[in-house]
Amino acid sequence: MKICRVIGKVDSSVKLSSLQGQKLLVVQDIGPNRDFTGRILLCADRLGAGSGDIVAVTTGSSVRMFFPGEDAACDAAIVGIIDHMSFDTKSHKKS
Repeated sequence: MKICRVIGKVDSSVKLSSLQGQKLLVVQDIGPNRDFTGRILLCADRLGAGSGDIVAVTTGSSVRMFFPGEDAACDAAIVGIIDHMSFDTKSHKKS
């Protein structure tokens, strides 16, 4: 899983039937200081995340578990909205 921040949304009037009714959000990886560190992803969101939220994102074939009985063309989904994060800063320092 990845820790990301929601940075936008996508409106799409034409999409595959397996994605009809799905909210699509744009997220970007963040680091321990909540700074952007990675690539931008487009994620399906069934949890109701919003702009600026910190979220847990899963990618790959495991995303299909969130679309039971459907053959969804989706490989990134928000699986949690994070309320609080804390890090051991010593573990993030380079030696």
